[in-house]
Amino acid sequence: MDSRLLRQWSCRPAIRHVPDLFFLDRSSIDNLKIAVDSRQIYENTVSWVTSRFSSASDDLLFLADDFGQLVLIDISQFDKPLPPNSICSHLIRAKVQAHSAAVIDIVNVPGRPNEILTFSGDTQVKIWDVSTGQMQLFFGHQRTVKCGSFIPDSPFVFVTGSKAGDVQVWDRRVVEVQKKNLKGRRSVLSCDKAFKESNNQPNCPAVTGIACTSEVTVVAGSANLNCGLKVFDLRKPNLNKPSAWISTYKMPNMHKAREGVGITSLCLDRHSASLFASARSHRIYEFAANSSIQDPVRILHGVHIVDYCSQITCSPVSDHLISGSDSKSAYIWDLQKIPRNPEGLTVDVDSVETQPIFALHGHTSKVPSVACSQNAT
Repeated sequence: MDSRLLRQWSCRPAIRHVPDLFFLDRSSIDNLKIAVDSRQIYENTVSWVTSRFSSASDDLLFLADDFGQLVLIDISQFDKPLPPNSICSHLIRAKVQAHSAAVIDIVNVPGRPNEILTFSGDTQVKIWDVSTGQMQLFFGHQRTVKCGSFIPDSPFVFVTGSKAGDVQVWDRRVVEVQKKNLKGRRSVLSCDKAFKESNNQPNCPAVTGIACTSEVTVVAGSANLNCGLKVFDLRKPNLNKPSAWISTYKMPNMHKAREGVGITSLCLDRHSASLFASARSHRIYEFAANSSIQDPVRILHGVHIVDYCSQITCSPVSDHLISGSDSKSAYIWDLQKIPRNPEGLTVDVDSVETQPIFALHGHTSKVPSVACSQNAT
């Protein structure tokens, strides 16, 4: 997306529906459906749940669905006239049955444009090489894997979190092991109950957000907003010990959030200086990454978030934040227009300044996934 075009509209005082003509040459056809086969159209089972642009090309987009299918499509073909509700299977360049359950998310491997990381409700984590079709398996989680992130600039080390409340650290360079009929790698570090605060706590909150903020620090968020965001040190030999957790980012009115209100997604800005956390409190919190400041420096409003699948992402070329929502729209904030408190925010104020500058309508259901290409075109 061209940041110059966005700035032309950034002076609007309230959320605006982007006119169709504004993005006429940059958007897909209304009600365009991409399906692997016609049965999905006729049975109304087209259910793409996550998407990610390939780091190899701005024209290549990965899509994954509730049934574990992973496809690679060529979006450069969108400029050709196509009838609404057409199957559009000709856009698919590759497809694979990646998992036996829903693919929760797709992550690009740093420095490896042909590789992606996928994780799923089947508890497995996989790395795929699109050019060769080869797959690497990682096992150790016991429940749905909810989130994952690579160490900055490293194609080997990554971290995942699951619905069971555990955090696992993986290294692709370790030797594979055999487990029944499966050959894969086990984690090199793990924290079994990352957000369990006491032995009297019956259940451990799910880990719902992971962001690697440096080569040695990882931030994790959970389904319990009262726990805040925990920061742990990968240099510690045992992540289950309290000494491994070096800090906690605090939420406003911490320990007062109602049950079921938690973090849905974490992301870093293009400079890796700000950490954003979307939550089911219908807010997006910004923290100073790798800083001693524990309170949020900004809080963004204007988005309705209910589903834990709702994602946020930052533009790689401009200061814009994009969020999915449960209100059939995606939203964009211009971060340069929103004041921030470098010492930490103490008051949660919903004002015009904290509202998104764009509301991107057109979807017929909730928008869980948002993504930017490498050049944000």
